[in-house]
Amino acid sequence: METGLPDLPEQLKLSVFRLHSGSVPDEPDLRNILTEYSESVYISILPRLLPPHCYLLSVPKHQMMQQYLDIKEQYKDALLFFRVGDFYEMFFDDAVLTSRELELTLTGKDCGLEERAPMCGVPFHAVEGYLTRLVQKGYKVAIAEQMEDPKLAKGLVKREVIRVVTPGTILSDQALDETKNNYLMAVVYTGNNYGIATVDITTGDFFVTEVTSERALLDEINKFTPSELVCNEALFMSGLDMNELKERYHFAVTALENRFFSD
Repeated sequence: METGLPDLPEQLKLSVFRLHSGSVPDEPDLRNILTEYSESVYISILPRLLPPHCYLLSVPKHQMMQQYLDIKEQYKDALLFFRVGDFYEMFFDDAVLTSRELELTLTGKDCGLEERAPMCGVPFHAVEGYLTRLVQKGYKVAIAEQMEDPKLAKGLVKREVIRVVTPGTILSDQALDETKNNYLMAVVYTGNNYGIATVDITTGDFFVTEVTSERALLDEINKFTPSELVCNEALFMSGLDMNELKERYHFAVTALENRFFSD
């Protein structure tokens, strides 16, 4: 099989070829392959062989960076604030976006690649102000905290996400406007009808209704102007222009699998 790749072990060559052809091997198998060869002479060329969507998989198994990537995999739709000592650090695309939105200095961190991973950070004692600014811009943020004292930890410090901050669930007085409600809206599209539930968790106000047209749905959105919209995947596939809605109302949107919604 001619792949145009340099002289590589057959197993690695086959995996890279599959990635470029769109037939992606099981991720655990691919990670094992990359782990094996990241310890060898091939690490210097491995990042250049992989297509862009597999960029992170080429990162050698630097323990803390692997921990970051494992947590990020679980919170793909959120910016990940990763606690390191007295700072929350962001890496890769999250760092680029966060540094731009918060006007932070973008630096880099050595993670085994030829180029340093983009990185920015904020002091842990001032994090609420930064969270407020991001949430007000419509972003979701996952907070990965150190779960043990680094001085007492044996090996890598255990970290877990203890909080996910979203525009519709934030409770900080600093982030809320006391003169208006902060609504979270859920919409389920069934093909003929739209089920709508709207709540303000700071006041307990809760409203439920059902409408039969896209026009009526837009009227409900316009009436409540939610800061966050949660919907089933069917709504995304209904033809409704979600990007236009996000631009118009400046709310965050999360699509969940149908299994999260009862019949």
